[in-house]
Amino acid sequence: MVHLRNSICLPIQYLMVFLSLLLVLIIISGQIKEDYKYFILNTITLNLLYGAYMIIYTVFFSAKYELNFGNPFTLFFVLYTSDLSFFSCLPIAVNRFSNMYFRSLYTRFVNTKKIICFIIFYDVLMVLVDYLTLHFDLRIVYFGLICFVVVSAVTFSLLTFVKIVRDSKLLSSNSKTYSDAKRAALYCLLQALVVSINPLAVGFNIIYPRIQNQQFFYTFFNLHIAICTMTDLILPMTMIMDYSLILFVLKTYRRVIEKFFTSFFKAIRGKLPQTRVTGPQSQTRVTGQSPVSIKTYS
Repeated sequence: MVHLRNSICLPIQYLMVFLSLLLVLIIISGQIKEDYKYFILNTITLNLLYGAYMIIYTVFFSAKYELNFGNPFTLFFVLYTSDLSFFSCLPIAVNRFSNMYFRSLYTRFVNTKKIICFIIFYDVLMVLVDYLTLHFDLRIVYFGLICFVVVSAVTFSLLTFVKIVRDSKLLSSNSKTYSDAKRAALYCLLQALVVSINPLAVGFNIIYPRIQNQQFFYTFFNLHIAICTMTDLILPMTMIMDYSLILFVLKTYRRVIEKFFTSFFKAIRGKLPQTRVTGPQSQTRVTGQSPVSIKTYS
């Protein structure tokens, strides 16, 4: 059973880590100018730490040891990073909302330094809350926090979606700006829904054993077992979906990745050995005719 789980989990973890590294390279390249890139980078870094630790554990230790949450390294790299990754969906949603509805105030008071300080403060606060709810068995408080984060993130994203759709009606349906606005609206809504899958699954498993209702217990028993079985898969799968939205829906990221792969393949082609072509002088000597002009396209 362990080998079967590892054979499924490992490729998904590898894919998540690969996409995380790709997005980190895109963001630090300096070609993404929007402020929300710092919030995305924070989430990606957390998922990268989680994915790297899970790969190391699965490859080297899973056959002999179960995950020990008494180990501080496991506690940080598995529990805290995974929790922070879905708690970080709220600052992203708030950032986009404030940027859309209060643009003048946002540009006046928000800068890179304040954003980075806020991200650090928010992460430390969430780790502290995570620590308290874990060590004092405040699972109901943790469930309430999950509900608050999910509902708030979806609400802010929905309001941002409405604002973008409303503003896009002022644009010509044939313009590039209109299509960009539609993609941005779609991304804002879908990202909040996708990122909410993991915390909702965690929240359900917290509340399920506490509801003393026989009909509820048997109705959702299979769902509870499925979530417990797929615990290692839910987070990386949702993150892969989220990263796919970023890479293929957002135009700025798509352009950067197109440039990256174009440059990469050109560099590979430049290092390949070139085919030797007979020179003009030798062709003239052999045939007695002027050489044919050959135009090379790269």
